[in-house]
Amino acid sequence: MLNLNFLSSSTTSFVFQPLTWRIIFHCLTPLLSSANMRIGVYGYLLDEEAVLRNGLRKGLGTAEDMYARSDTIVKSFMDIAARGGVFGYSRWVCVLVKGESRRCIALANNDPYDPLPLAPRDRIDALKTFLKTDKEPRWYIYEW
Repeated sequence: MLNLNFLSSSTTSFVFQPLTWRIIFHCLTPLLSSANMRIGVYGYLLDEEAVLRNGLRKGLGTAEDMYARSDTIVKSFMDIAARGGVFGYSRWVCVLVKGESRRCIALANNDPYDPLPLAPRDRIDALKTFLKTDKEPRWYIYEW
């Protein structure tokens, strides 16, 4: 007999403890509601090739194969986030723009299961200065 009651000492009981139900519901909720849920990402689009060139120029890696290329892009993003003042307040994510996948430096999102709170205003202003833009960040649709 399958024991689904991992908080109980009984090996034949099917009685769930309240905490167990909350854990199972929390784990299954994204699967049950993901079709109806749109996650928004607040940030700036970055050209992936420009991020790669930055990493190659700084000697952060190579582009000899897809794994080295991806590693170089991630290291370059961390460099950009650190120099832009948002390291620890941002993520490197994929978003959908007009049906195409693009890369974004996310400063906030509305994901209830993996929240990214809005970066402080002074950090956003520092990133704007670093990126040499006067535009505010925008909301994009997170690509799963």
